[in-house]
Parts: sequence; structure tokens; C-alpha cells
Amino acid sequence: MGELRNTHFHAGIDIRTNNAAGLPIRATQRGYISYALVSSHGYGNALFITHPDGNMSVYAHMERFKGKVADYILKKHYDQKSFELSVEFLPDQFPISQGDTIGFVGNTGGSAGPHLHFEIRNRDNEALNPLNFKFDEIKDDLSPVVQKIALKTLDINSRISLMTSAAFWQTRPQLALADGTTRTWRADQVRLQAGIAFTILKPRDASRRP
Repeated sequence: MGELRNTHFHAGIDIRTNNAAGLPIRATQRGYISYALVSSHGYGNALFITHPDGNMSVYAHMERFKGKVADYILKKHYDQKSFELSVEFLPDQFPISQGDTIGFVGNTGGSAGPHLHFEIRNRDNEALNPLNFKFDEIKDDLSPVVQKIALKTLDINSRISLMTSAAFWQTRPQLALADGTTRTWRADQVRLQAGIAFTILKPRDASRRP
């Protein structure tokens, strides 16, 4: 579960805090802290909690950690003489109960403002949709608005209305071709042949409507 961004695949969800840092972050379920990350990019300060069902919750861009794990990580900084850290833990080192405060909201790593990046991953480290886990605090009742659709040929035998290059079809009846030209076609006028990829492109400004 996630979305393609300009430079990477963004897994999970970002939980806004109205630009406030320092708010407590609480564990969603019991388990143990299995991994900690400290980085100047990416997730920044992050904790990974493994739960009894085998799933793992991820909390990233934290301002700081809390409790015994914070003391342990601080000692690791001095021992390794390094800011960047990647530390794995045993199941009995840092057990966690549901609702425990594990750290505080921040703006570390590749973050453009204070928020909590939150993920749930399965045993195979694949990102799951957190909204399927019935968090009452998170409401998502907005339907998506499709603004642009991409059709891309996958091999030399593929055709999009006899073209061999990629095409972008907006929800307005205008087709923008890969060579920079545009044509206005109806949907039933776009003919596809052999090996076509279909995807919905994220608009640059999601607040704008066609």
C-alpha cells in the first residue's frame, strides 16, 4: 500500500499534526521494538515494533525516542562514534504495551514538516494498508479525483491508436502525447493493441480540480 512519488515509492500514510512537533507517539499494539533507525535522510529517527501477529508497525521522522530505548540508542551513538545508526533488538530487550509512548513527533530525515509517517508491514516486509486495521482516529471519506491517466506501450508490438510511444489521457477529453503534441479524442477513439500499461498519475496539486 502506498503511492509513487517523484523520487520514490511512499509506503503507509502521513499523519498531520498541524505543524506541531513534540506530540507523543503511542504504540498501536503490544509487541517489542525490533529495529531502530537514525538517519539524516529517509525515515530520519524511526522505530519498528513487531507484534504478536507477525505484523510490524513503523513510526518515522520522530523528533526523539523515549525511555530505555532512547538511552540505549544514545549510548550506541557514543560507542560507534556515528550519527547514522541502524540497530536490531531481541524480543525481550524492549517490550511494548499498547498505548505506550515510544517517542515524539518530529521533522527528521526526508521530511518537509512535522508529521508522523506510519506504516504497517507483514511478515514479508510488505506494506499493508493501515486503514484496513480500523483505526477510529483516522477518517477517510474523500473519494479520489482522477485528473490524468497514462497509457504506455510495453514492447515493440504495442500500439496506442497506432502510436508506439507513451500517451497521457486527461479526464478532460484531451490526449497529451509523449512528443509534446496534443489531440482531442473521445475515450472510445483510443485503440489499444498488445502490452499496454495503464496507471493513474498523481496531479502536482491535488487541491486543484479539472
